[in-house]
Amino acid sequence: MPFLDDTILGEKRENHICLDQQNIGRGSCSIQTTFQTANEAEARWLHDQFIPLGPCLLALTAATPIWKGIMVDTDSRWQRYGDLVDDRDSNERDCLPPGLYNPESLKPMDLSLKKYLVNGGMDHFLADHFASILSRDPLILTEAETKNMTPTETHLFESLYGYVWNHVRFKPPISENGPGWRVEFRPMEAQLTDFDNAAFAIFSFLLSRAIVCFHLNFYIPIDLVNESGKSCQKRDAVVEERFWFRRRNWLSKPDCMDHKRSYYLQSKCQEMTGGQMYGLMSANEIINGEETIDGFPGLLFFVHCYLDHVNVSEHERNTIEPCLSLIRDRARGISPTPASWMRNFVRNHEDYCKDSHVSEKVCYDMMEAIIDGNEHNRA
Repeated sequence: MPFLDDTILGEKRENHICLDQQNIGRGSCSIQTTFQTANEAEARWLHDQFIPLGPCLLALTAATPIWKGIMVDTDSRWQRYGDLVDDRDSNERDCLPPGLYNPESLKPMDLSLKKYLVNGGMDHFLADHFASILSRDPLILTEAETKNMTPTETHLFESLYGYVWNHVRFKPPISENGPGWRVEFRPMEAQLTDFDNAAFAIFSFLLSRAIVCFHLNFYIPIDLVNESGKSCQKRDAVVEERFWFRRRNWLSKPDCMDHKRSYYLQSKCQEMTGGQMYGLMSANEIINGEETIDGFPGLLFFVHCYLDHVNVSEHERNTIEPCLSLIRDRARGISPTPASWMRNFVRNHEDYCKDSHVSEKVCYDMMEAIIDGNEHNRA
């Protein structure tokens, strides 16, 4: 007989799922890709351009429709992640900013802290970034971390910085001999097969190279990113929802990069010159492009332009193409997200009673099917 503890606070609360501890959220699997950059300026640019991409990539990789044996009405882990480590009580949530682990990038800052950073030599934009993060108290801080501080010691900074979990992280060097300037892209969820995981890791890497190579500009107002961050977590968001994205002026001015790269990209497509700067677009339009002559060409277009620009060999292109085909088909709705696949598996299982409860038998059979799928891909 399994041991069931019905005394857990909230266990019997109607229309709620009470998870056992916060690490269930913090431990949710994801594909976190970290990219080395040449210098601080390149890292800052890549960080900023990745931010508007997060909601679309989260929708493309959605893989968390079941929590504690119950099928829920959302497809991704991200908001549950934030809920489980939200340090605000019910009264504070009406007046305090979002929790520390939250997809929203717009957070208030301590102006005195910003002034301190600027006086220390940091420029205003970077000071805004760090002041908004370091203004919040960390969830956990040990006494030992506050002692024996030296100008080169980074442990305390890492603790303070690490307890605010945005979907893109700007990672400065932590030592003279360690890794340099990096950017971590966090929203993508772990997939059901090794191939799918590799495909999204490869796509995000190639996209990062295209952004840097062509100095692509995807800036949109941060409140629109936050709006998309809510839409992307809904059920079947990849085909049912639309996300804010930059539709024109995504090509930087020639003085931001060498003329050869600028003219090369201009020769490949016609950039939209009129209409709204930002618009609501489907995942398919963001990934594969809009079906108009001067519409947004799609992220895959930029990836292919980059591969052409660096003269990737035919053998390498043939290796990469299946990965890009998966991204293309996922955005079109041809290849289901893991969340969609899991929902369909549960619904069609003979033991499912159409009550949102996923039994051990259904879970076991689903895991067997996932293992079989991985073995089939390796064959």
